[in-house]
Amino acid sequence: MAGLAHDDNERRLDNLQAALATRLVIGQAQGILIERERITPDQAFDVLRRASQHLNIMLRDVAWALVDTGEQPQTGPPPTP
Repeated sequence: MAGLAHDDNERRLDNLQAALATRLVIGQAQGILIERERITPDQAFDVLRRASQHLNIMLRDVAWALVDTGEQPQTGPPPTP
């Protein structure tokens, strides 16, 4: 039983560390967009979200690509009002 609890705790720790790393990289990507485009944090997150949907990849992967390459993510056509 102790082995199962240990494994469960290890899994939880790994998940928490992955979630923290994801949140940090999304924040970095937002910061890049905020500075570069002079937009709000909500608008920057929306850019990342739209790119994620347009490219059909996870938002964290869009964020990683922006942080790694500095290239603006493709978001597709502008949203309609």
